[in-house]
Amino acid sequence: MSTSTGVSRGALTHQYPTKESLIVAVAEQLLDEIRHIPSSKTGPKPNGEEGYLEWLLLFTSGRFFDTAEGRALTEIFQAMRTDQSLSDRLADQVAAWDAVIEAWYLRRLKAEGGDAELRDFVRLFVFVGRGMLVSGPKEDHAAREAIVRALAALATPRIRRRPEAEREKMDVAPIERG
Repeated sequence: MSTSTGVSRGALTHQYPTKESLIVAVAEQLLDEIRHIPSSKTGPKPNGEEGYLEWLLLFTSGRFFDTAEGRALTEIFQAMRTDQSLSDRLADQVAAWDAVIEAWYLRRLKAEGGDAELRDFVRLFVFVGRGMLVSGPKEDHAAREAIVRALAALATPRIRRRPEAEREKMDVAPIERG
């Protein structure tokens, strides 16, 4: 690793004395980058109200799950399952990441069953996304996109775009940049 980064082994081990401390630093950096969700205004636009949920899921899956950063973070999540010390050190950052994702969706969507139902959907989507990275079609972007579209089709009857007037009234801290 020191060879590929151009940093001496001594400097690397001085800054990160253990493998765990290096993994924690990488995870913190990745989570910080992902917490700052880019504005959806910069990407392609949804295809009408009916296509909004599908568009939003494709947008976020491409941003969070279908990237080198997302795959690296998933590997760290996997390691956290068996390494209690690593899990303890990253628990607060992962909880903050989950809260940002949830707030981002709550600001854009509403469910017939209210915010509790929407939170359940968001958790389901995050679990499906992580699962696709761990055991899904690794190099087949079209297959991953088909899974996301199927999830959107299942949820669309109950979940809709939150009207702009409601979104403006919500007490959700802005988290977009770019």
